[in-house]
Amino acid sequence: MKNLLHILKIVVIILCLFWLGNAKANNLSISNVQLTGQNTSAGSGSASNYIMVQFDISWENSFRDAINWDAAWVFIKFKTSGGTTWKHATLTNTGNTAPTGSTISVPSDGKGAFIYRTDTGSGILSLTSVKLNWYYVIDSIGDNEAYNIKVMGCEMV
Repeated sequence: MKNLLHILKIVVIILCLFWLGNAKANNLSISNVQLTGQNTSAGSGSASNYIMVQFDISWENSFRDAINWDAAWVFIKFKTSGGTTWKHATLTNTGNTAPTGSTISVPSDGKGAFIYRTDTGSGILSLTSVKLNWYYVIDSIGDNEAYNIKVMGCEMV
């Protein structure tokens, strides 16, 4: 009986390894990050001042059916020039630019955005010139202050 349990454990481990070997990496890629369209028209230091963070994003095995879909969770980190602490940028759910075939949804805390395909489909999703609206003044960045940004993401289902 003990030998049978041992053999059963080995078979289960082999099956798990075989299954993992068929798992698909989704290769999320974010590139061509740039800042564009700074708006300071609300006045110096106004919380309504923003800048657009533009980038390209793609991932393999994206899908959407009648019930389920995947999305890329994208967030922006920033630090002031000479600073050592990276902080979350605060995004808004208005003024973002979703390329054709995609949707952008920003939760109420503004600390990231879900980007996903609008229509039913599957395969590679490749989007260019995605723009997220960053209210930088809310994050204590001045209109003319120098800072560094990083756009990061992961696939979610």
